[in-house]
Amino acid sequence: MKTLTKDKFLELLEWAMVIFVALNMSAYGFGKVVQFGTLTDSQKTLAELQPMQLMWAFYGHSKTYAIILGAFEVLGSLLFILPKTRILGGFLLSGILINIILQDYFYEVLFGALIAAMFYQFLICIVLFLNRKTIINGVKSLVVQKPFAFEGNKLISVFLIFILLIIIYFSNNLLIKLF
Repeated sequence: MKTLTKDKFLELLEWAMVIFVALNMSAYGFGKVVQFGTLTDSQKTLAELQPMQLMWAFYGHSKTYAIILGAFEVLGSLLFILPKTRILGGFLLSGILINIILQDYFYEVLFGALIAAMFYQFLICIVLFLNRKTIINGVKSLVVQKPFAFEGNKLISVFLIFILLIIIYFSNNLLIKLF
C-alpha cells in the first residue's frame, strides 16, 4: 500500500482547484452567449436604475462585447488547465476575476456572485502560490542583469523616444480637438 506524500497531496489539491475553477469560469464564459444581449429596463432613465440594472444595461448594449469577454474566460480556463500554460491562465483569469469582483461590489450585484468570484480568485492565488518557484524563476530571467548605462547610442535612442512621445501626445490632442 502506497502512502500519500506531501508533494503528491499538493499536486492532487492543485489539480482539484484547477479543474474546479476552469469548469466554472468556462461555464460563465459560454454563458455570455445567452446571458446578455437584450436591453432590459430601456424605458427607464439612468436615475431610475438600480446599480445592478445599470451594469446589466451596459453589458446588454453589446452582444459582441459580452461574447469577447466570455471567450477570454474560456481561453483563460483552457490555459489554466494545461500545466505548461497554467501560470499564464491564472494571471489571465485573475485579471478577469478582479474586474468581476470590483463590478459585483460597486454595482451591488447579488452577494453570492461576489463570494463565488472571490472564491475562484482565492483558489487561483493558491495555485499560483504552489507554482511560486516557477514564477520567481520566470521573473528573474526577465530582469536585466547589468545596470543600464547611457552609452552614446542608448542616449540617442532615449532622446528619440522622448521626442516621439511628445509628437504623439500633441498629435493626439490635436485630433481630439478636430473631431
